[in-house]
Amino acid sequence: MNFSIIICTYNPREQNLRRLLDSILKIKWELGSYEVILIDNSSSIPVKDFHCVQYFKSLFPSFKLYREERIGLTYARMKGIESSASDWLIFFDDDNSPDSNYLIRLEKLVQNNPEVVCWGPGKIKVQYVDTPNLVWLDNYRENFQEKDIDGIVIHKNTLYDCYFPTGTGMCIRKDIANKYCQMVENGIYTLTDRMQNKLSSGGDIQIVLHAISKGYFVGVSSELHLIHCIDAAKANLRYLVRHAYATSKYNLKIYSEIFPINLDEQQFPSVRLFIKQLYYYLIVVSVKSGFRKAIISCSSYLGRLDGIILLRPDINTSLLYRAVKTILNSGFNING
Repeated sequence: MNFSIIICTYNPREQNLRRLLDSILKIKWELGSYEVILIDNSSSIPVKDFHCVQYFKSLFPSFKLYREERIGLTYARMKGIESSASDWLIFFDDDNSPDSNYLIRLEKLVQNNPEVVCWGPGKIKVQYVDTPNLVWLDNYRENFQEKDIDGIVIHKNTLYDCYFPTGTGMCIRKDIANKYCQMVENGIYTLTDRMQNKLSSGGDIQIVLHAISKGYFVGVSSELHLIHCIDAAKANLRYLVRHAYATSKYNLKIYSEIFPINLDEQQFPSVRLFIKQLYYYLIVVSVKSGFRKAIISCSSYLGRLDGIILLRPDINTSLLYRAVKTILNSGFNING
């Protein structure tokens, strides 16, 4: 069985990319039976100039390097899909470190479960690197896709939960990925995912939901392990607030582009209900779980409201809502 490993990157830290490439070199698999494709999504310093990339190229016989000028992780993924030569595609982020048995175990999963077209790791360990020893960060490992799932879970549920394959370590059958690309090219799926420093998200979930919408199964397995390395640029409150906002903002759009929804049911809260929700997130949550949790939860709530506006720009919003969003944006740049 052949695999194509696709790495999409934008302005990576060289030490992160080096860590990933080193882990790929340690994968227990015959070199000629899989390829590695690196997509540079218009980085300021081209990754082809990185010493670790040149070194990897000298050791790996089927390495491919492309540059995608269209900004957005979705376009980088599409370039990788288009450039791949295998029936199964694996996506690693530049801050991932897969287990050396990843392909061996993945091959068994694919062979033993032919009804599943998309897999994800059930064991994702978040590792904070180059950061101070901040104990509070341990409460937010799931925000960085940490998973600790036992066994194999196969399903075709449309409601997102921990059993969905994530973009970190996702493996998908190429024919499904090709059809997803067609939907993007035809303007039916419009999410660009992360763009430069903007944390717009949901592309990986939309790939999974696309497969489910066609009647296929997806799965996660504890046999698939990887480490997700989080450096100081992400291991901070500002990033978590921005990430919570962006993730919530695009959830509704992710679903609406695949499954029909009644837009009239998507109502903006009254001023009274908005105040009630603010009280809960900023006071109740703060007392129970601390200030950080309160701000992150409030940002997620504002993201959900902006997700409604994204689909229904005709909705009238209150002055209070706009004021709260302005304050949060001035402190954390949630729109950036």
